[in-house]
Amino acid sequence: MRVAVVTQWYSEGLGYSENLLPAALARAGAEVHILAGQGQIYAHTDKYEVIYRDVLGDAELPPGTYATGTSAVLHRLPSTLNVPNSDVVQGALAELAPDIVQTFAIVDAWSFDSALFCKSSDVPLFTENHVHESVVPRGLWQTPRGWAVGVANRLRSRATTVNNETVTCFAISDDTYRIANRRFGVTRSKLRIQPLGVDTDVFRPADDRGWQRSKTRSGLGIADDEIACVYTGRLSPDKAPHLLAESVARLRAKGLPLRAIFVGAGDAAYVDQLRACQGSIVLPFRPTAELPEIYRASDVGVWPREESTSQLDAMACGLPLVVSDRVSAVERLGVGASFREGSAQALADAIASLRDPSVRRTFGHEAAQRIATGLSWHSIARGRLAAYEGELSRRMRRRIRG
Repeated sequence: MRVAVVTQWYSEGLGYSENLLPAALARAGAEVHILAGQGQIYAHTDKYEVIYRDVLGDAELPPGTYATGTSAVLHRLPSTLNVPNSDVVQGALAELAPDIVQTFAIVDAWSFDSALFCKSSDVPLFTENHVHESVVPRGLWQTPRGWAVGVANRLRSRATTVNNETVTCFAISDDTYRIANRRFGVTRSKLRIQPLGVDTDVFRPADDRGWQRSKTRSGLGIADDEIACVYTGRLSPDKAPHLLAESVARLRAKGLPLRAIFVGAGDAAYVDQLRACQGSIVLPFRPTAELPEIYRASDVGVWPREESTSQLDAMACGLPLVVSDRVSAVERLGVGASFREGSAQALADAIASLRDPSVRRTFGHEAAQRIATGLSWHSIARGRLAAYEGELSRRMRRRIRG
């Protein structure tokens, strides 16, 4: 089976679904081709210059065919600001002649052009929705008139074409399901909830020996009795890692042995603000393969705002989570604590509720089991291929009857 995975951006070595789903599909036996723009993640924003350039290099790469770290093949297509040039996606798909097209969005130009190709060629289109309520400004769709309604209407118009061709839209959580249905117009019959996965070959709990954990903690200057709270990702105010730094400083002032570990990059002044807080350790951006040892050396994973794929990776390594009360992805709840978003004191209280090692072990074991039994990319790829094969068989029967 030849699968075309269409995405507006692609950056080698990161842990996003654009990287991991194609790799898992290829390992499961599919011939996988990734069609992406020239841009890296956040290529045309200030975030790229501050966070990613030192690790990934140029924000844009030339069009062409590239090898990846797996048997999946990457095709970078001509694009401007990560928007494909006219007919480029349809032309590339026509040349590739895939059996299946998979995209990661409903309303972007890449999904729209993919839908036009699928309509003209009778190739099944599968889509996804990753838009969480936690990242949508409060009241966006409630505004009675003006910019917000105009944007929403344009998105719905583009979504109509995509939805008409979509066989199944995989929403990654309950709230993305609601947004896909109520805001982007995907009918319930086409929607299916499928949480994001984890590369469980890389992210897994520490072994019983614990020597690597001790070595990593010692290298970071973390004492055996200190509770290490880790955050990985973009170090910027919109992600609010400063709330973790402030919370840990408050708890340390009360005599609790805590440390905050931040792994990522951001504006220098903001990073300095984090580093200046008592108990904070700031590490530079790390490739995905280097993160498991940091998770396994930590005791709690803390993300003050929004869903993040890193939360799942931390769970797979056996960490309990502390997350905002606006997070609604159910697979990330019930394995730690939540707090009132925006409040450093509420976050401090949530972290303090996990100071008992036995409580952390219980939550961490549940977190790791939850990932291993249903949220590995291996199992997701098998299920996705079964869905693809089912639709191809259905269309074959229709042609025979026809």
